Order: sequence, then structure tokens, then C-alpha cells
Amino acid sequence: MYLFFFIILVVTGVLSAVDIFVGLKDVNEGVKLLVNLSNLLFFLSLLFFVFKSGTKREHKN
Repeated sequence: MYLFFFIILVVTGVLSAVDIFVGLKDVNEGVKLLVNLSNLLFFLSLLFFVFKSGTKREHKN
């Protein structure tokens, strides 16, 4: 599960960086929707890592 969200985080992060440098949102409506969806997935996967890193499992003896 961590690997899946990590891959999503990396791919959407790269797409967001390309959008910042190139300006993909100006191409057409389909690409604008893709970039907005990519930004949403980036922040959702980032939230997953923030919440999962804060929880620690304790083992009962």
C-alpha cells in the first residue's frame, strides 16, 4: 500500500512540476482536467503519508 501511494506521489509530483515549468493548463480542457486531477491525487497521497507516519503500532507482550 505504501508503494502504491509512493508511486502516485512521484508521478503526480513530476506532472505538477512539469505543469509549473511548462504551463500545461493552457493547452486545452482535457489537459487542464488531467492536471487538476493530478494535483488532487498528489495531495491525497501526501496526506496518506502524513497520517500513516504519525501512527505507530505497539506490540502487546
